[in-house]
Amino acid sequence: MYFQNSTKCKIILIILLTVVCACKHPENTQEQSRQVNYLTIAPSATPQKALLTQIADKLKIVPLETREECLIGFPYHIQHIDKDNIICTSRKSVLIFDINGRYISKVNRQGGGPEEYQTIGGVYVVAEVKQINIIDGKHIKTYTYSGEFIKKRMLPFPISGICYTKEGLIATVQQRYDEKDRDALYIFDDGLSVRKKFKSGNKKTLKKGIRQELFYGDSPKLSGDEVIYKEPLVDTIYVLKHQELMPQWVINYEKEPFSLEEALNLELSDKAFRTKITPPGIRQSSNFFFTDYFYKGAKYLSVFDKQRKEYIFHQKYTREKYPNPTDIVHFGLQNDLESNAPAFWPDYITDKILVDVISPDLFTDEQLKAFDCNAEDNPVLFIATETAHPSKSIR
Repeated sequence: MYFQNSTKCKIILIILLTVVCACKHPENTQEQSRQVNYLTIAPSATPQKALLTQIADKLKIVPLETREECLIGFPYHIQHIDKDNIICTSRKSVLIFDINGRYISKVNRQGGGPEEYQTIGGVYVVAEVKQINIIDGKHIKTYTYSGEFIKKRMLPFPISGICYTKEGLIATVQQRYDEKDRDALYIFDDGLSVRKKFKSGNKKTLKKGIRQELFYGDSPKLSGDEVIYKEPLVDTIYVLKHQELMPQWVINYEKEPFSLEEALNLELSDKAFRTKITPPGIRQSSNFFFTDYFYKGAKYLSVFDKQRKEYIFHQKYTREKYPNPTDIVHFGLQNDLESNAPAFWPDYITDKILVDVISPDLFTDEQLKAFDCNAEDNPVLFIATETAHPSKSIR
């Protein structure tokens, strides 16, 4: 997604800033330091190549069916994958495919009516009962897989993300950084009474005259019986246990990261690109962190092994190596599980499933033939199963 035209680059930048941003963390006590691990964002790390087989041992290739009623378009996001279904969003609708990519149905209810949504701010799928929850401002609107409206619930704040657990509904707040003493995370019971709430870990506020760009933070993630929580612009990754936040990982920076103002204002971001680390995209599976950021105009992708506490993949991509500004290049690990496939980099992760979603217009002619698709078709999913025993990195 690095080398695209300027309009798409701005969209990608906003997405990067919204998924998971970070700034310098407050001082930790000695006791806290013993309880957490550290993930360092280090552009000067020794470059390392890696094969997909170092992190995964199975690969399923799923072209999403292309018909007029299920064209996805750009931007698109995978929201949920299980043994039966693949659920993704386009700009206006939520589309349901079976696990082999065959189109089944969609939720297409955008509008101003009581059973419609105005925007898709986020999606949470409850596969056990085949329900899709769409975040629309302060509302959670629930639909069946076939698009039938079920109910609407309203929370007392604009919602960033949700997660349903045994403890209740976990909801995160869209942050307004011109406000002090902000709430960031709520736990509700089934009747939407507040069980507990947590203040933002970022105590900074925007300076006067700085306009915040609208964005959504990352949703809380259910991992087994635990909820993984990462607040935008706070550098600690937490586990929510027994209605308490337990620090899991702390993010360190080898070089100076974006400031609060630079992260939230695109005009300032353009200047900071030349000297500072952008807020990193950070995704995690059971065994690995996948980091994605820019520093001094170059793009960096890294894979960090949690058990070994070291990077097994680290690559820098520059304009000098890819000089054509109109090129669209797909970067990542060498896909040695499928000889014809492009590089692999996950867009969607569960505990053990890593999914790379690639638009066919990125394929070579040989790849289009190999995967039996056209450049205008819906995306192709490369669904990898993470290995239980990651192999050593290539030195």
